[in-house]
Amino acid sequence: MITPPRYQLHFDPRLETLSDNETSSRAYPTLAKSDGLLRRVLDSMDPPMPENEQTLQNLRRNVNARAGADPNLLQLKATSSNPGRAALIANTWADQYVEYVSELFGRSSEDVLFFAEQLDAARATLEDTEAALIDYEAHSQHAIIEARLTAKTVALSDNLNTQYQLSNVIENARILRQQLKEPATTTPLSIDAELTALLLEIQGLSRNTETSLQLQTSGGSALSSRTAEEQADLLNDLISALEIRLAVIKEQEVNLVKDIPPLQKALQQATLEKERLTRAREVADGTFTTLANKVEEAQISAQD
Repeated sequence: MITPPRYQLHFDPRLETLSDNETSSRAYPTLAKSDGLLRRVLDSMDPPMPENEQTLQNLRRNVNARAGADPNLLQLKATSSNPGRAALIANTWADQYVEYVSELFGRSSEDVLFFAEQLDAARATLEDTEAALIDYEAHSQHAIIEARLTAKTVALSDNLNTQYQLSNVIENARILRQQLKEPATTTPLSIDAELTALLLEIQGLSRNTETSLQLQTSGGSALSSRTAEEQADLLNDLISALEIRLAVIKEQEVNLVKDIPPLQKALQQATLEKERLTRAREVADGTFTTLANKVEEAQISAQD
């Protein structure tokens, strides 16, 4: 028996703005006879259906849903040998349908609102992180610190290289001085040649480094006219000047070694701060992009 409808089912006004197209309305009858909804009808019947009729297949055979002329109107009909049970099925079905659709589409609407709010917050965070990174770049001493550290490191390397060269020259001068004390093992000509070579080495060192030695020396031709004692005095003066210069350069090394660690620490701190701000910006951008996609998905879902 088909019972007269107790009422015609119209959609909740909250749903009309979400599902107002003809394509979606044609899907409502299918939704009305879905397994999930019919199972809720069976579970909500009071009194319940007879045990032998409590199946989805049986219920589906006894109900019919079709769209009305108005896209927002859906007609639900139930048949049963018992008029009262038919009315109960139809009314329970209608109640459950309204609740089911409200949950389904209402959740999509809530998702849109939720993700939209999160997107606004993510946009604000992204703007803040971008502003922080721009401000850092505008006021950062990173490049200056890095340039200073590079200069100090190069200066230290040059300093150590100069110390090495000076030490070698001093050692050669000492050897030559010792040879002057042992005339039997050398000839005046060889001493002159070695002394000339030593002076040329010092001149080259002075040109290639900051080492500047003010020595009053004559040309190579005049060296041969000097006595062994005069040559020894020249070497003593030379060694003394070189040792003084070496001591000054070693003192410079001490200062350079003191200057470098603070610069390294400052550079590391500046680098870490830049990396932190960059990471924060990347995370904010990723969050913003993800939420933008979520909003779009939720909007599409709400419109289906």
